[in-house]
Amino acid sequence: MRHLLHGKYYHQAVILWALGLGLLGCGGGDDEDEDASSASPVIAGLQFTPDATTIGQPTPVGGFFIYLDEDADVTTLSIGMREPGADTEQVTSTPLPDAMGELEGSVTFAFQLDPALTGIHALEFWLTDEEGNESNRLEGEIDVR
Repeated sequence: MRHLLHGKYYHQAVILWALGLGLLGCGGGDDEDEDASSASPVIAGLQFTPDATTIGQPTPVGGFFIYLDEDADVTTLSIGMREPGADTEQVTSTPLPDAMGELEGSVTFAFQLDPALTGIHALEFWLTDEEGNESNRLEGEIDVR
């Protein structure tokens, strides 16, 4: 598995993630009108394999990341892929019925990459909840040679 955050950056991300978990129990201060149902999911810790493949070779890609969602209403995983030189990304979305009702968890994914071009293929992962709120996005790359 490839860690997309290395060394001190990985540790900083883990610390930030832990702080986010701790903040779940904190009050919202003086703003009592704040609606927890409008909270966006937060994702971290993307790991996947492989990070390189050969052109024309169908390649299974698999991995996971963790999430935190204050209102426990995650519904969808989206994966975007941009080929080298492309201006737009292709997005595939899939429902996550087991995530509904969960404050935190992990999302496992698997798909097949059929690379027709050499170069860096950029990947992007995010979650959407029942209210349409999107999480932050995690990025990765697969080098096609």
